[in-house]
Amino acid sequence: MVEVCVTDMECPPELRQCLKVVFGLSKAESQVMYYLCSHDARTSKIADDLGKDESTIRRYLKKLQDHDLVAREERSGDEPGRYYEYGVADKPSLKDRIKQRLDEWRDERVEDLEQI
Repeated sequence: MVEVCVTDMECPPELRQCLKVVFGLSKAESQVMYYLCSHDARTSKIADDLGKDESTIRRYLKKLQDHDLVAREERSGDEPGRYYEYGVADKPSLKDRIKQRLDEWRDERVEDLEQI
């Protein structure tokens, strides 16, 4: 098992601000997304690594999925039953999506300025 250092997963403040502005993500939601850029993981693993409650992580994941920022895949393991693993499947596509939304946000603000 790979040990994860929480300080290595700290979302840079500039990126966190960008995600807040264009997607309405909180600091904690941005942290989960940033974590998933490097680690595909189950809810329980994310919660353990980030020191959060699983129900809180599930709520964050739902919002991230609603914005198409993370993906959920059904898996089956050694244990009976299935589980879900979350991650960022295509980082270049995610970056393009964030850039596109940032451009849209900028255009909207320019229009707002023109109204003054």
